[in-house]
Amino acid sequence: MLNGNGRRERSILLAALLVTSMVTTASMTFADNVVNNIDTTIDPELEEVTTTVNTPVTIGFYIKAVTGGGDAPGCNATGTNPATLTIMPPSGVSVTPTTLTFTGCGDNNTQYASFTASSAGTYTFNANNFSMSGGKAGSIWNLDTARFTLIVNPPTDTTPPVITYTIVGTEGNDGWYISDVTVTWEVSDPESGIGSTSGCDPTTIDYDTTGVTLTCTATNGVGLSSSESVTIKRDATPPTVSATPDRVPDMNGWYNSPLTITFTGTDDTSGIDSCDPPITYTGPDGTNITVTGTCTDKAGNTGSGSYMFNYDNTPPTVNILGISDGAQFDFGDPLPPVSPECNDNLSGIASCTITPSSLPTSVGSHTITATAQDNAGNTATISITYTILAWNIQGFKQPVDNPPVVNVVKNGSTVPLKFEVFKSISGEELTDTSIVTQLKAQKISCSIMNNSPTDEIELTATGGTSLRYDLTEGQFIYNWKTPTQKDTCWKVTIEFQDGSSIYAYFRLK
Repeated sequence: MLNGNGRRERSILLAALLVTSMVTTASMTFADNVVNNIDTTIDPELEEVTTTVNTPVTIGFYIKAVTGGGDAPGCNATGTNPATLTIMPPSGVSVTPTTLTFTGCGDNNTQYASFTASSAGTYTFNANNFSMSGGKAGSIWNLDTARFTLIVNPPTDTTPPVITYTIVGTEGNDGWYISDVTVTWEVSDPESGIGSTSGCDPTTIDYDTTGVTLTCTATNGVGLSSSESVTIKRDATPPTVSATPDRVPDMNGWYNSPLTITFTGTDDTSGIDSCDPPITYTGPDGTNITVTGTCTDKAGNTGSGSYMFNYDNTPPTVNILGISDGAQFDFGDPLPPVSPECNDNLSGIASCTITPSSLPTSVGSHTITATAQDNAGNTATISITYTILAWNIQGFKQPVDNPPVVNVVKNGSTVPLKFEVFKSISGEELTDTSIVTQLKAQKISCSIMNNSPTDEIELTATGGTSLRYDLTEGQFIYNWKTPTQKDTCWKVTIEFQDGSSIYAYFRLK
């Protein structure tokens, strides 16, 4: 309760405020108000708007025309005289857009801006956070009515951060990478934002590994955490491939028949998936021949291996020089010198031989064989034959008859054995008694002659029994002195150097 003095003092104070108000009103300068639309009251009181961290809130602004002294008449913003409001937010708040342009007054010309705070708190937008420019000449603006307080509450976030990863690299097979791999992380929490992260920096795997696990962990603004992991398997190294033949070279580093080459691989990381099947090489001939095969590892890398070798599957050529196949010679004639001729255009000749090394000179058919072997072990042979002909022996001549006739002569008498010898090819007559190797008389059983025809020898000879060549008669003569054994039978044989012989049967009476 006020006493009397109190009432008097209050009356005096009201009178003073009334006078002050009248004075102020009398000297007030009028201005168009820049008004926010947070509430419907146009006054200098600070309106309040509430949001949460990182959640934008939209506020509209318009111009309320005030007519009075000092200000431009009517609405200060027109289409030809637009006015621009520039918003300069306090630290921690972002605004989009920062400038609003007005071409008229009233709430039907409201322009809007979005306000977002990155952290909780109370942010006051005073008159100095706004400025106006433009409008009609002489425009005066009241920015007190634009002021407001932005109350930002902590977010109400029940969801942990969302973590995703991106892998950049060349993919192979079965989940392997065959190049350098870079893993990047994207961490987001639209409600409370990200407070901290661990292991979320980009990582490059530039080494082979059977599996390295990367983990990104993030905590949002309200303490909720999440993590994401990815395992990278990298094998960018091709396998090592070995090419192995089924045997060592056949001779002197050369192969002379088909060989099979098998391919095997080793891989230290992902392991071998497959290799080419074996290759059997059958030609052509050549040096430094290379057969190549591949193996693929489980990651998809392919390596190759090769085997280099020399191959000669062609026999050498061989000939016999000095004598032709089927040649004929007379016994006793000299034989020509012979030699082998061997050639090989690739691996070369290892040996070149002829057999027999000394040619046979006996009567009959003979074979000569030449053999060539090249350095790869291929062999070629050639054989020819030649024939040595026996002499043409003509005899016995009269008075001796040739078998089957049995010559009958008195025992103790001398019988002239006459014959001639000629070479078969040239027809040359031989006159040297040395061509006869043996003259022999063999007593035989007369029973074998029982059914043979007989002929009496009327002409016998006298004189020496030595073998001679009679130039006058042109024949050999040998006087055989018959034994003095009555009623005996004999076979007389003359043998020659070429192995030939002639014989005659005799019965002594």
